[in-house]
Amino acid sequence: MKKFMVYVCLTIFALFTFQGTYTKANTDSDLNKLVELGIVKENEKQKIKNVNEPMKKIDAYILYIRLAGLESKAKSFRGKNTYKDIKQIPKEYVPYVNYAKANPKLGWDKKSDTFQPRATLTIKEFTKYMLDLLGYIPDRDYLAEEQMEFAQSIYLLSKQEVERANSKLTIKDAYAMILKAMKVFNKQGQLFSTVLENKKIVNGDVVKKYNLHISSEETNAETKEIDMEVEEVK
Repeated sequence: MKKFMVYVCLTIFALFTFQGTYTKANTDSDLNKLVELGIVKENEKQKIKNVNEPMKKIDAYILYIRLAGLESKAKSFRGKNTYKDIKQIPKEYVPYVNYAKANPKLGWDKKSDTFQPRATLTIKEFTKYMLDLLGYIPDRDYLAEEQMEFAQSIYLLSKQEVERANSKLTIKDAYAMILKAMKVFNKQGQLFSTVLENKKIVNGDVVKKYNLHISSEETNAETKEIDMEVEEVK
């Protein structure tokens, strides 16, 4: 009996150790997944030194434009109305930023003389942009003051992320949220990964490779079912 109990304890310990290692490996590989998917470009990856650093506004905006399927329009934009701090922006992204000023409905132009590309966002602010991409409109589809709770209810955020709403958004936070968004249904009832795949924004083979074609809702239901089976065994 004692040998059996020791075996059980060692097995549980091994499972938790493996789970912890797997979680860390997942976190460290989020950037590589997004590069494979085509959401982050290889040259952009080379510039990232530490994923725990705050994400700059310009980098968050470029990701938004890409996920919205607007990169071609932004890249070729020739509007001359610009910002006073436009010289702080990498030359290749100047048309993108001018596109934001010409399209205030996107929510990135704050009707200011400056774009502030090096500013940081909070988790709450980035969540709003991700909900926009999913087609959810504040005070129409959810109450603005309940934004974070709504995001959690559709599996875009974890409880811990909701609690960190006003914390600075790190590069790691942004990448994790984008990957989670891909497994979330948009307002039209389509999986966001399917939308991105249909628009040829992401590589479909990579979507399947990382099971991003399976919704978080389905995954959560399966997890609950397994938990119930474990309870029955007890």
